Amino acid sequence: MNSQMTKPNAPIRLAVIDSDSGFVRVLAKRVEAMNWQFRSTDAPVPAHELVAMRLNALVIDISLLGPRAWDYVEAIGEGIPGLGLIVCTGQSTVAQRVRGLRLGADDWVTKPCHPAEVIARGGQNLDLTRREFELLQLLAEAPGQVLQREEIYQRVWGYAMAHGDRSVDVFVRKLRQKLEAASPGWRYIHTHFGIGYRFQPETDETVPVPDASAGAIAPAAGDGLEPDTPGGTRSGVASGA
Repeated sequence: MNSQMTKPNAPIRLAVIDSDSGFVRVLAKRVEAMNWQFRSTDAPVPAHELVAMRLNALVIDISLLGPRAWDYVEAIGEGIPGLGLIVCTGQSTVAQRVRGLRLGADDWVTKPCHPAEVIARGGQNLDLTRREFELLQLLAEAPGQVLQREEIYQRVWGYAMAHGDRSVDVFVRKLRQKLEAASPGWRYIHTHFGIGYRFQPETDETVPVPDASAGAIAPAAGDGLEPDTPGGTRSGVASGA
């Protein structure tokens, strides 16, 4: 994770620019359940205001930008190199996706998609390897469910797990360390000995949770967003910038 974007012990900060209120509402619920800070708007935010928000990742539907879309993607990509920029939009051509990635987007997700996929893509800003990313996506899509090691291996590695293979345990340990380092005071992946693993954001009573007010996202001037909630998060789509 980019140290310039996140202070020690600060929660992950994710923003979304999208006018699909249903998608944003579900995404907000998932993100806030993970103790990530979240804010949204249905209009583009100037690059200098995004810098002030100290974001880790930005999800944007470029269909909102019209002819300005490519200039905006390039401005964000060049102006905030440590920001994970995820384009999440409708059907597109290969040429459009290639152009977006070349201009600075880190990933491209095609709608309709599951919010868990967007969250997992945002997790790539945690410097996850491809296998760690696929593991996080699998677990996050089944919150509260215990997945057996054999099932995890089959779905992530693509073939049956050999007897005595500890690859799942090793990768879960690495992923758990990165998630908990990014958001101290919270545990995301829980071990069920002899069975497998369960994804469920829960507070860790042994680690002090950072003061949310101290790490809250500073409101950007004129961004049209509502005030922070007591927990330091934002949800819902604002009326515009």
